Amino acid sequence: MLTFSPALGSTTTLLVPPVPSHAPARPLVVYFKAAFDSLDLYLKARAEGARVELWTNLPLSGRPAGEWYATAFTELELTQSDDVAVEESGTHEYLLRLRATLQDQVGSRFEFTYRLAYPSGRIQWLGEHGNNGVVVVKQGLAGIDLTGRWDVGIDGAYHIDSSPVVCAVGRVSQVADWAVWAWDAQGVPTRVGDGLAVTSNALILLPRRPNGGTSALESVALVGNKSARLHLSSEGTLSVQSPGVIGRVSLSVLEHSFDLLEEALSAYSGTVASHNSASLAVATRHPNAALPLHLLVLPNSDATPESVSIPLHVLQPLVADIRGKTGLVLFSPETRKLQALRGPLSGDEKALVDGASGGRFVVCPVEVVLVDDKTWAFSLLTSSKSVSCTVDRPEHPLPTPPPSPPARGPSRAGSSPLCAIPAALPQVSAPPNVSQHRRRASLAFIRNFPARLLRAYVHTVFNVVFWFWNVFFRALIARFLGEGLPSRISGILGLALSKTSPQPRTPDQLSKSASEDERRQALSQTRPDRYARSLDTPSNSDFPAPHPKHASRRHQSHPLRAVTHIVLSAILESGSELPFLVLQGDFPKGLHAALDGKALPTPSAARAEDGIFLVEFAGLAAGGRLEVFFDL
Repeated sequence: MLTFSPALGSTTTLLVPPVPSHAPARPLVVYFKAAFDSLDLYLKARAEGARVELWTNLPLSGRPAGEWYATAFTELELTQSDDVAVEESGTHEYLLRLRATLQDQVGSRFEFTYRLAYPSGRIQWLGEHGNNGVVVVKQGLAGIDLTGRWDVGIDGAYHIDSSPVVCAVGRVSQVADWAVWAWDAQGVPTRVGDGLAVTSNALILLPRRPNGGTSALESVALVGNKSARLHLSSEGTLSVQSPGVIGRVSLSVLEHSFDLLEEALSAYSGTVASHNSASLAVATRHPNAALPLHLLVLPNSDATPESVSIPLHVLQPLVADIRGKTGLVLFSPETRKLQALRGPLSGDEKALVDGASGGRFVVCPVEVVLVDDKTWAFSLLTSSKSVSCTVDRPEHPLPTPPPSPPARGPSRAGSSPLCAIPAALPQVSAPPNVSQHRRRASLAFIRNFPARLLRAYVHTVFNVVFWFWNVFFRALIARFLGEGLPSRISGILGLALSKTSPQPRTPDQLSKSASEDERRQALSQTRPDRYARSLDTPSNSDFPAPHPKHASRRHQSHPLRAVTHIVLSAILESGSELPFLVLQGDFPKGLHAALDGKALPTPSAARAEDGIFLVEFAGLAAGGRLEVFFDL
């Protein structure tokens, strides 16, 4: 008529995990299942209003020990109409999720049977006398078989001392039923892919779904001390690697593992930010970085998807020592979702985690910059030691043109600008082959023109072109053609600027330049007709030469500084997996970046939500000094 699990007449072992001596007894979830053998039987029972019940003496909270009672099964919900689902499967299943208090019942035996209860009060027993099912309670963890000399401490955890060689200490049955989390060498929590092995000093195992057995799987934490590394193979074998020393490994249900996790993750400044009956949140950071925090939110075994959350105000103390920063940004690398909170955090905001497999966030404080009438806020999600922001204002609104060339000769005082040179001046006869001498002087001038001045001149030209491009043409082209072509043009101009930027002169170059100047001066004194024109030699032009005019130092500003820039500087650690920057404010214009003074590919800015942009960089794997520029 019906098929049950566990079956009548069978003996089932329920594994109860240990708990700390000071902790109250926690109920254990026990599953019972029932299914009709045929469609006709199911439809008949439903028409008669029959209710499938369990009759047992398993202890429940609030009931006297050893008392027998009945509890009803629940019909599983269907995703389609009842008739269609039943016709397809031929059966219909019922489930009973019983929370039994078995913590103090290790070694005890209990019995159960099944029955149908009708609205009229009639009871139809489905078992026979002497054929009840039996439940035996033992200590252990469902889904994990421990091997070796494990012992249970007063902290409610299993402990084992491993040998100096690699040794197996247990096995995880049905690895596909678990979601596995581990911390890498940089303190970043990572979810292990299906069918992959993992090695870490801390592992978290979360049940993805009911395992089909009677005992529910428990969320557990496995941690090793500083000299022990845990290895979980793709087949589920659990071993310890502690070369040359004796390591210690601990295993505990997640609900009571926060002390073990803080000790195991101390190298990453690990701390348990929040823990309750529904979830536990662990915060870590890069060993050599101040920010950001990596937050892993883990649901306990009894948690429902709606209850897996963390109040954000518990994170405020973790970043309270960062001066000048208020509010938080939470970023989920898996879903690429942002949650930005400005100002002090209250007790209302929460971070929600989707699903029962846990979730991680990158948490970073918000730094606010006020410039004129605009407000910007930013959070750098890459591992960094120090972050600062400055405002680079222009010294001049427009680029300064190149300086005028020096005068070719002095003009006579009092002469009219449109008059010829008076005859009273001594006439100097032109040397023979004047055109040849002029050609030689021009070639000598070009050959002796310093390369650094030519480089500076080309750099100035590119600066002027880049400024006009950013101010007048980039926004217009982006409006009609999109950001792709303007970004490539900006990248090419930025590369040209970086290639032509002036290089600092070394002491050897300075001394060489001084010797060259002395040589040219000596040659000009010996052969003035070839290398230079004497200052008392008048020009061949009929017009007086203008007085030399040289731009003062305060007018020789960088052409790009005609626009106010916000400059973000940070010292990055190598190997960061999240090359992101969160900007809150207007869309960043003229966005470009450099690492250790070398131009990076143009960053991409994607709108996460209204007024919030996620900026992604390329080429940050090596670490170094990052500088990000954008126009105000």
